[in-house]
Amino acid sequence: MNNKKIFVLSLGFSIYCFLISLYLFQLYIGGDQQYYTHFYNGLHRFSLLDGYLFYKGSLGASEPVYYILIYVFNTLINKNLFFSILNAFFGFIISKRLLKIGMHPVLLFLISINFYLLVLLIPAERLKVSLLFFLLSFSFKNNKINFALIFLAILAHFQTLILLIHRFCNEIKTQLQNIHTMKVGKVIRFMIIGFLLISIPYYFFFETISEKFIIYKRQTGINEILKPTVFFMLSLIYKKKDSFTVVIMHLPIIVLAYYIGDSRLVILSFGIFLYYGLQYKRGLNFGTLISLIYFAIKGLIFISDVKIYGEGF
Repeated sequence: MNNKKIFVLSLGFSIYCFLISLYLFQLYIGGDQQYYTHFYNGLHRFSLLDGYLFYKGSLGASEPVYYILIYVFNTLINKNLFFSILNAFFGFIISKRLLKIGMHPVLLFLISINFYLLVLLIPAERLKVSLLFFLLSFSFKNNKINFALIFLAILAHFQTLILLIHRFCNEIKTQLQNIHTMKVGKVIRFMIIGFLLISIPYYFFFETISEKFIIYKRQTGINEILKPTVFFMLSLIYKKKDSFTVVIMHLPIIVLAYYIGDSRLVILSFGIFLYYGLQYKRGLNFGTLISLIYFAIKGLIFISDVKIYGEGF
């Protein structure tokens, strides 16, 4: 598919994401969205530092990128409009990426009402912002820009770090293989970057992660790894030539799901599977089609629940 057609389809998908977001945001008044709205509308009363405390108290989060984004825009634009615009941008990036890897255009319809896409568009605001930076990183070949976007993705939502494990492993492997030919300055710079990637997120997220680990630890057990394991097996089917990558991507999710439950993690498992499944026969294969149809139906139920109950869960 040529770039012009990809652009047109992505633009159309972007407009759809904008319109469906405007519609659903007006109806979605329950669940986590009420806390996000309370935070967005109340932040203007606080200074930058006090606002951060308000952020932690309102959302139980500590990721700074989402906070700074809201701090900048909360007095400039209505929340529903702001996130609808952000969703339009997100829709453009994700549809363009999927079409670039070979997805058949007809599958955009099933993607458009996919349960997990709708979750990202409406209630999962922080994860969406993080994934937006993550997906943008694929658009740049410049290593500095790429690194900056990845770093912003981590500081927007720590969960995205799971998606970067394979990427980091490959980079570390490459650097170690070439370390004997590298200048001392490059070695030191590589070590500093590695240190920052670990230490800064640790500083911001350790307390929050510890608290959430205690809360979610109640949802433990074998049942919690069922969905991530299914997506893991499906990924193996469609990525046979690189099973190591599949294992590296899915294993942390399965392990974490066992200890803290799958409710916050299975969306990543599905995303990883979909990335591989859509590359096999352009997504027109049994496993991918069945999963897309299933989550499209679930997406329609989600929309119906939002209309009736004011939330989708």
